[in-house]
Amino acid sequence: MLLIKKRIITIPIFIATICIIFSNCNLSDSKSDESGEFAIFLLADSTISAVHAVTQLIDTLILEDQPLIAIEDVEQYKWSDHTLTLNTENDRLKAMESSTGKSLGIPFVITVGEERIYLGGFWYWYSSYMPSFPYTSVSSKGLYIEKGVSDGTKDVRNDDRIYQSLKAAGVLIE
Repeated sequence: MLLIKKRIITIPIFIATICIIFSNCNLSDSKSDESGEFAIFLLADSTISAVHAVTQLIDTLILEDQPLIAIEDVEQYKWSDHTLTLNTENDRLKAMESSTGKSLGIPFVITVGEERIYLGGFWYWYSSYMPSFPYTSVSSKGLYIEKGVSDGTKDVRNDDRIYQSLKAAGVLIE
């Protein structure tokens, strides 16, 4: 009788332990889940310039619901000079390219998964202002993200989370 009571108590404890162990395991084998996916977002408020956005905390900026450029849009990313080539023309970038934009830039945020890595700006050639943050000219076929004029601070484009995400997606050229 005592043996039956021990088993009745032991079996539920064993089952509960197994459930706890498996609920805490990530059974996904996807590399993109490990590092998150690279994306470029515009801000939800299109009236904010890049120069204004850079004065705010990056986590307080409200991003659009969908990325301007998702990892699926990227054909390759050349790490040595931060050149991003798209696999198809991006219609939204094409519209930005053919319009007259803000002389103080259109802000974008580079993300990896849910993490916001850095803020940059789409820049128009006629702007006389040189940004101190990463920027790129507007092009529907690809982007060359420049460091920006800086005071020798760390180059945020070289963030390891971006590198790992691009590598996991198979689009990184070193």
